[in-house]
Amino acid sequence: MKIRQGFVSNSSSSSFIIAFKKGLTEKQIESKIVEKLKIPQDSPIFWLAEDIAKVFTDYQDIDFADYEEEEDYIKNIRKLESKGFVVYEGSASNDDYDVAENLVCDMELYIDEPDLYISKGGGY
Repeated sequence: MKIRQGFVSNSSSSSFIIAFKKGLTEKQIESKIVEKLKIPQDSPIFWLAEDIAKVFTDYQDIDFADYEEEEDYIKNIRKLESKGFVVYEGSASNDDYDVAENLVCDMELYIDEPDLYISKGGGY
């Protein structure tokens, strides 16, 4: 019998698109995400919904060079921009042992509202 000593790493990361209309504040975005997660305010894990929302508001500009081969991805971004959205991308990783980021890596979230759009497929 072989006994493994040490740690096994199984890290993952996941990216998402977040787009919103100008004027929508970070707090408003977070509130909409928390609402979609459907965790009641009196729940003992409501703090986790708020932390998950903060992961989604930690975004950056899109580097289109990373997506040259992905026409559908770029078409979707251009479509959102034509509707007056500002579009960003974000990512989450479970490397830091952050509970909210770990959950975001594995969750699916899709919001398509007149002022907010988030597309986050399941993790791997």
